[in-house]
Amino acid sequence: MLDHQGVVRLVSDSDGRPKGRLHHPVPGAVAVAAAGEDLVAVLDRHGRLTLQKPPAASRPSGIAGLLEAGPSPWETLTEQAARHASGPALAGTSTSLAVGSTEGTVHVLTAKDAATNGVSTTLHDGAVTALALVEPAEDCLLVYSGGQDGQVRLWDPDRDPLDTPIAERACEVTALAAAPSDGGVALATGWADGLVEYSVTGTDADGRVRRFRPGPPVRALCVLPGGDLLIGTDESLIRLEPA
Repeated sequence: MLDHQGVVRLVSDSDGRPKGRLHHPVPGAVAVAAAGEDLVAVLDRHGRLTLQKPPAASRPSGIAGLLEAGPSPWETLTEQAARHASGPALAGTSTSLAVGSTEGTVHVLTAKDAATNGVSTTLHDGAVTALALVEPAEDCLLVYSGGQDGQVRLWDPDRDPLDTPIAERACEVTALAAAPSDGGVALATGWADGLVEYSVTGTDADGRVRRFRPGPPVRALCVLPGGDLLIGTDESLIRLEPA
């Protein structure tokens, strides 16, 4: 969780218990994402990306620490991603990182075997305002992006993006979250007028869109491993069990 002072607090996704905070606040932070190797990426309003380890993460010492003194693949990845970040959108998985620009471009980088590869495409008219990455199957990465243009787009970086948005409304997308769900994907979308939409795709999904208005504007969303939805506002953190 990211607060207005740039402090990132960690909580358990199983029971909501606090797990400490990152050592260094990031003033002006606008987005946070879990990355690989027990890392957390934080994006500030100037497009700067920083990597931090949670308090409980192990750190190499002795000879191992000396051998790993150079930049790690994730540090290299983050440096490259920062060159493309000019908006408030950031998302990550254990292998990939995505950032957005104010011109509507999404850039995805993947760290594999100490190599970093990147690919970009323009998905929106106006700024990219929200991103979500999900790996529904091995060697499969899906990118969901939301924009100032009120569109939610779906993109597989190995293919051309879909021609039409998967969702569209007459207001800005403020938050996205996605997670694997029974052979498909659970997707949550937050809109600037306070609406939250939740749907699940897949062979056993009913395709129904569930809607909820928490009251205050939605700042962040997270789909938990069991399918529950976390909604973050300026005033509260709400956990819902989709029925």
